[in-house]
Amino acid sequence: GVSVAHNPISNLKLGSGVAPVGQMLDAGVNVALGTDGAASSAMQDMLEVIKATALIHKCVRRDASIVNAEQVLEMATLGGARCIGREHDLGSIEAGKKADFFLFNPKTPKAVPMADPISTLVYSSSEENIDTTAVGGKVLLEGGRYTCLDEAAALDDCQAAAAALREETALVNTHWDQRVVVSSFAK
Repeated sequence: GVSVAHNPISNLKLGSGVAPVGQMLDAGVNVALGTDGAASSAMQDMLEVIKATALIHKCVRRDASIVNAEQVLEMATLGGARCIGREHDLGSIEAGKKADFFLFNPKTPKAVPMADPISTLVYSSSEENIDTTAVGGKVLLEGGRYTCLDEAAALDDCQAAAAALREETALVNTHWDQRVVVSSFAK
């Protein structure tokens, strides 16, 4: 009944090693994917997590068949829903489940040519391929633009908060032991 939240980019950045995901799947363990947040992975891009998951295990085990694109996509969808005990209403597009989905547009230089949609999504996509996102049936992103917030203002607010936090904590650079000066985007 245990699930594993696999955070490959965070693990790589922190030097934590590579989880034996292939063995976990073979043993019937539910594996979900996560980003582990900006503090330990410096990103929150699930498409990067999906691609990293699909690639790293092949490299570590020297076996191109160890974790395939379909398995990784399931980890990112139903695996996540199972991990939090919500597979009854999340993780797949089915009648009676919440309308949480994104529309993938493969017509970008990164994703063309496309032979297999799942492989293209897993290995050859980025945020530029995400056209629309809905959560609970509410469209939050349409045509690549947020429908519910001012993106520029949100980025400015986030950067200002980060700058204030760095100022308050007098954070130093871990490589050169120098104080990090990060200002807001506002002029």
